[in-house]
Amino acid sequence: MKIRLSLAALALIVPAGLIANTYEDNLDSLDVENPEFLLHLNLEDDFNDLGSLLSGAYMAYLATGPQNVPPIPLDFQALFNRLGLSSLKAWTMASEKVGEKGFLNQSLFRFDGAPSGYFLITGRENRSFTIGSNAPADADMVAEMYFDGPVLLEIVRNVLVDLMGDMGRGMIDGQLQQPINEEGLTPQDIIDQLQSKIYVALRADDGALVEGPPAMALLQGPLMVSFSGLGDLLPLISPLLVQKGFTPGQGSSGKAWKLHVGQQGFSLDLYVEAVEASGDLLLYLGEQSRDWFLNPEETIDSVAEYEDMADQLPDEGLSFWFANERISKWQFENIDSQMPEGSPYAGVVAVGKQFLMRFTGTQAGCSFLEEDAYRVKAWQPTSYKSGTAVALLAIPVGMLSALPPPPPPEEAPGEADGDDSTPD
Repeated sequence: MKIRLSLAALALIVPAGLIANTYEDNLDSLDVENPEFLLHLNLEDDFNDLGSLLSGAYMAYLATGPQNVPPIPLDFQALFNRLGLSSLKAWTMASEKVGEKGFLNQSLFRFDGAPSGYFLITGRENRSFTIGSNAPADADMVAEMYFDGPVLLEIVRNVLVDLMGDMGRGMIDGQLQQPINEEGLTPQDIIDQLQSKIYVALRADDGALVEGPPAMALLQGPLMVSFSGLGDLLPLISPLLVQKGFTPGQGSSGKAWKLHVGQQGFSLDLYVEAVEASGDLLLYLGEQSRDWFLNPEETIDSVAEYEDMADQLPDEGLSFWFANERISKWQFENIDSQMPEGSPYAGVVAVGKQFLMRFTGTQAGCSFLEEDAYRVKAWQPTSYKSGTAVALLAIPVGMLSALPPPPPPEEAPGEADGDDSTPD
């Protein structure tokens, strides 16, 4: 039975004509014909009404004189507006099976005007995706996104000012201008520079994939996070790195800091480095990660499954991600690797694992802006419907695999020595 949570439920709340317009507009934009899953919510003025309701309830609560609660005038309408929710008209999610490719999952947020607030933290405009020509071909997962620190700061600052008035403005401005090192560097200086494209690439370690525990496969393999154009920050924040236990590392450019973590057979090295040639700031695990990412023999856009996925998505946007089938299966195939021997839950975990493995495969997606919308589009092995079921099952299966076996029942008095006598 196909799921269509849309007009039927909402017709009791808002005028049918208004629903139909936003519903049809969003469905036309998503271009779906036979969705397996469809959810449409008309949100016209809902956050304004909800903000008014919450503000009224909060003020009524303050009127009761609760102890230890400062009388801060919370204005939920203003808060929703700062987050960019007040102008949100509708939200539609759709999943459609497309041949053997899997499911096309889409989510569309439609606004009255241009998106704002939270929806712009990853950029105020679409940019070309370039991770394909930068990440190594053997990466299991890659991602890129743009981060706009000033947008996030503006949201936080405005919320504090809304809550606390001039006192809030003075407090946050004072903190932002407070020097954090001898050179006079301030948090405001750092945030102003936090406008960067971020690349992420990782490859799970083959040995850890087999031996477990599963999480170690990510920590032992190459892992790189690159921040474009932020290399100049390293000299400024190096005193802070020293405070956190970093020491001068090698690094080909001589501008690297290293933090060694090791205890009880576990060891890893975290590096922070500025690359002089590119001006990028790198954060990576293990020395091998640097050369693996910066000097790949082939890039991932030469891999057929990556190319196939990327060709079916927009060339530009706010964020992009890709994960191959290997790492998709890894999430579940070793879910029982640490299960104690003789655990009574082994059968249940085995059945759950067999079910979960049916929903693994290559996937890729992206987010992007339109004139009056924020959209997410992804090719995945599961629909939104199945994905929810998989997530709900993975949690208890994972918990069962980690549970120790129950202790043996205690023997009744007299059983240990074979005494079958009964008291007089």
